[in-house]
Amino acid sequence: MQQQTYSATRAASDIRASLTGKPGARVSEQLRPGHPEEPGTPHPRAVDMCEAIREVVGSEGGCSETELIARGFSLPEIVEHCPEARRLLRAGFVRQLAPEYDRVPEIIEKALVAAAHIMPRMAGVEPLAGAAEAWSRYCGARAACKLDDWIAQRERCVALLDTFLRVGTPLLQREKNRVLFAIAAELKVSKARGHA
Repeated sequence: MQQQTYSATRAASDIRASLTGKPGARVSEQLRPGHPEEPGTPHPRAVDMCEAIREVVGSEGGCSETELIARGFSLPEIVEHCPEARRLLRAGFVRQLAPEYDRVPEIIEKALVAAAHIMPRMAGVEPLAGAAEAWSRYCGARAACKLDDWIAQRERCVALLDTFLRVGTPLLQREKNRVLFAIAAELKVSKARGHA
């Protein structure tokens, strides 16, 4: 017994030929360029998860399932899309080419932003144990000053920044004063504008 085999193209052409001219027949020669769930195309929820992980890691230093659930992802979505989101994170990772340390203008800029996860770092110096806590306290005081701006709050901000500069940076006194005066001036100007 001899087996007859049909190729896929021959079978498709036979089907097309049998449907031609019959009512309701929709035969098209158009072919889709690729499958929509092709391995090279990331799932939209994986892209969303990638962005959520990037944001959480940037602000808190790490990301857990609990934080993803708080961002609106379900456990099945986390199980299904987390490996792809991690792959996207690795593919989008860019090594920082700028120097890791900050000079006085960068310290002033970071002190103006007052974000707890963006602490100023100095070249060749490891921050002391209390530096991160001092920076966090300054950032909290700056946030409180933005909510309820009055002179004691502004003085507290400057005092806590001075504490951080003494503990966390090996700056000369004139450089510390430059940072403190810049922040004090900004606090005073922001009060005059009506917001901190």
